[in-house]
Order: sequence, then C-alpha cells, then structure tokens
Amino acid sequence: MAPSDETPWLREMADEEVEDLFEENPQTLQRIVHRYLERLAIDDHLADDFIDTLLQSLEHHNDDTDATLWIILILGKAGIIQAIHPIIQALGDSESEEIQRVANIALLMLGEPAVNALLDFLEEEEEQPAPELSLAAYKLFGHLGYLDDPQLHQRVIEFLRVRLELDGIREQGLRLQEEAALALSLLGDLKAQEKIKELQQKLDQEHNPAFLDALEHLEENKNGAPLALDKIPGEEDYEWIFAFAPEPTRKRMEESETDQLEAQADMAESEEEFDEDDRDLFYKGMGGD
Repeated sequence: MAPSDETPWLREMADEEVEDLFEENPQTLQRIVHRYLERLAIDDHLADDFIDTLLQSLEHHNDDTDATLWIILILGKAGIIQAIHPIIQALGDSESEEIQRVANIALLMLGEPAVNALLDFLEEEEEQPAPELSLAAYKLFGHLGYLDDPQLHQRVIEFLRVRLELDGIREQGLRLQEEAALALSLLGDLKAQEKIKELQQKLDQEHNPAFLDALEHLEENKNGAPLALDKIPGEEDYEWIFAFAPEPTRKRMEESETDQLEAQADMAESEEEFDEDDRDLFYKGMGGD
C-alpha cells in the first residue's frame, strides 16, 4: 500500500498503544500478539485503538508492513464485536486481496453476529454495495459450513437465491452470479440446481466452469448438507502468529464467567439440599434429637 505524498505511513500515524504490531521479527511478534490478546479481553480502550488504526489504514492505504493484517486477525480472534463493521469494510477493500482474505477469516472467527451484520449491510444498502464487497461476501458465505447454525445457513441461502437472479444487471454481474451459485452449492441448496441450469441457458453459459462446478457439488450432495469445515479456509496460513495465544480471549472469558455462575448455582443448590435433607442426620450424629 502506498500513501499519497501528504499522507504519512501508518506506522507514523498509529497510536503508541498499537505500535508494537509493526515488529518484523516473527518470534517477537508472537509474544506481542499474546500480550495484546490478554489485554483485549479486559481493555475496551485498546480495542478502540486497534479499530481506529484499522480505519486509518483502510482510508489511506498507507501500511507498508503487515500490521493491518495482524490487527484484523487479532480483533477476530479476541471476539471484539464492535470491530465487525470495520472488518466488513476491510472485506470490500479492492486494494488488497490479502486484507480481504484475513477479513474473511476474522468475520468467521466472530461467527453468527458478524455474518448477520454482513447480510444486513448487503440487504439494507440503498445503492448496491461495491461488487468487490459482494464477491468477497459470497465467497465467505460458501465457507459457512464452519459454523453449525442452520438458521443462519437458511437466511444466507434465501439471500443468495435472490442475488443469483438479480445480480446479472450489476457491474461484474456474471462473476457475482458465479460466486452466488458456488456458495449455494457449498451450502447444499438442492433447490438451486434448476435455477443454475436455467441461468446457464439464459446466459448461454452451458460450459461455464463455475456453474458446472456448482452443479457437480449439488449432484454429489444427496443430503443437501452444507460442506462441513473443521477450520476456516486460509486460517492455517496465519496460525503461527497465535502460537502463544492466551486462554481465555474475551469471548471465552464470557463463557468462563457463565460457567462460574452455573457452578455457584450448583453449589448453592447443594447447600440447600444439605440443609433440607441432611440436617437431621447431622444433629443425630452429634447426639441431638
């Protein structure tokens, strides 16, 4: 990314709280990421600094390092919900395919709230979103087998069925229809078969590789189940940065707090059972009436 003549590099603009992310030594960077994840679990101000730096990078395209990638991935890993919309903005960044790629990963890390927010954004825009964002979003939707959420899958399928027909009139319309068809096939939407075949004939695209691949996926998927994924596609390329990732992150801290509350409730219930059922035996053992 190269800034304009008047715009400084991101490393010169970034808040001092995030300046360590410009470290180039991989081993040192792993430990820095570890510390940031620990702090993000409890520090909302640090999350705001990360988001501000990300927005500066997306506005000015002035990062000559990989810091923007690390910011996006860390926000996703830490479960920072308020980062969803800036990461959606990164997903549509036509200046960098790698930023789009890590934004895809981070949104899937954030799970159902992020995917629903992305759908809301695509549906509620008065004007059609940029084709770069739609294309990246459709690719993300094809990876939703990573999330075990049938209700979310169905919402995405219904959205993509509509876009499969309507996107043809948009800029890059054929590419959008291809990605929509592929996503529907990976989500196991058997009803999409006829729609894709009709589209092939309508557009004179009987030999279109993307449409043929989508139909092949659906013909092989007799049960209509989404393609199950154990990992987010592409995530393995960045796993090294989280080698020392702490547990819990913010999301896991919330789960831990829930577990603690449930344990306290179980303990209180046990004490109540002791009071009601065992008090007589206790006093008899002490020689009481």
